[in-house]
Amino acid sequence: MKNFCFTLITSNEENPLSKTYSLVDGKLNKKVGGIIKIATAEIIECFTITQFNSFLNEMTKEQCLIYGVAKNFEDAVVVTKGRVEEVKKKYNDYIVSRSKDDFEFKNSPGILMLDYDCVSDKVIPMETLYGILLDVVPELKEAPVLIRDSVSSFIKNNETGEFLIKEKGKRIYIPVQNAADIPRFTKALVERLWEKGHGFFMISNSGSLLERTVFDTSVWSPERLDFCAGAICVAPLKQEKRPPLFYNELAGDYFDTQTVKDHDHQYLEKIDKIRAAEKAKRKPEADKIRKKYIETKSFKLQAKTNLSIDECKIIIKNGISNGILSKEWPLVMTNGEEITVEDVLKNPDNYVNR
Repeated sequence: MKNFCFTLITSNEENPLSKTYSLVDGKLNKKVGGIIKIATAEIIECFTITQFNSFLNEMTKEQCLIYGVAKNFEDAVVVTKGRVEEVKKKYNDYIVSRSKDDFEFKNSPGILMLDYDCVSDKVIPMETLYGILLDVVPELKEAPVLIRDSVSSFIKNNETGEFLIKEKGKRIYIPVQNAADIPRFTKALVERLWEKGHGFFMISNSGSLLERTVFDTSVWSPERLDFCAGAICVAPLKQEKRPPLFYNELAGDYFDTQTVKDHDHQYLEKIDKIRAAEKAKRKPEADKIRKKYIETKSFKLQAKTNLSIDECKIIIKNGISNGILSKEWPLVMTNGEEITVEDVLKNPDNYVNR
């Protein structure tokens, strides 16, 4: 059995990739990391989930993982897609972008990561989450599986003993025999999740209906980052880490995703009907939220421009319905400052990574 591979990303700049938690005026403050301007990419191999778990425990706050690997290089320098040519002029190293252009799931053993984000007050415990996974994919019952708390869980005030953040999300790590099959398998997984009642629609602040499942489907792409090194806590805050759960850690082989077959047309029609029924059930509430959102945003936009309220409503409707952003469209930067599309178009370089 070959080792399974994944990519270790290490930032070359003095900016931690992990989230930072601190107390500001007695209240919990979170600073998001994760901005990678330039970093090294190194392929790592592990044989068991026990070894992989130990590797996760030793990662630093400047590191994260990608579960795809660079297409043409074992080690490389990673930059944003727009900076590849610029950086190539300065370095002789192999330069790649963190995109599907340069990263892929190879036809060899790799890691499938499932991300459970708690979206309600009711948190699913590790054991229950594993039970849901086996109910949806019984083919996994003999496969090695590792479950860990997310890096945002169990943030404690060490002076008072109070947990400011308790149990939250989870990561499930599953070594697979053929990482190249992950996109096909996860598509079938989503269909099974809907069949078993684990699919739903969230309503955004603008009233859009967003399809979701118990697992975040956006992470199943070979260039996506997993910030799994733990949180940075400023005293008196501290992160308490629970032991992970191991299932079948001594299993003789990794999970064969090919045991989960593609679904036929009749099955897919059934899933489409389940989705449509759930969407119809949530639509009246979504319409109310959208109406209120358009009115609120239109009045705010009118206060900052010389446009009429009807003109403002058209701008807001086009933005949320068609993705067409006018020059007046408001954008919020990471520091909370509000700018407009016009500001960015006039000086785009000034707003990179902001």
